[in-house]
Amino acid sequence: METGQEGKGGYKYNKTWRNSHRGTYQAGKNRYYARGRVFARNGGGAWTEEDECLIVATDRPCDREIAKKIGRSIDSIQVHRVAVRNRNKKIR
Repeated sequence: METGQEGKGGYKYNKTWRNSHRGTYQAGKNRYYARGRVFARNGGGAWTEEDECLIVATDRPCDREIAKKIGRSIDSIQVHRVAVRNRNKKIR
């Protein structure tokens, strides 16, 4: 019976590798998360009506282009889009 843990792809192997290569593993995580914060320069300021309209528009550009334009991280744009949609559902 196969458990999916055979060879070098199982959870135990990955956990062991991460523990023995902490620097490499952490550097990879830092590079991944830094990609989403490239354009963040607003510092958590208030969202303007124009910004909110831009992030929920049906014909909007990709999140990366929006991030460049308004100076927010890609993650913050995605999170705020959900919040705006949820807020609009409660109003209706």
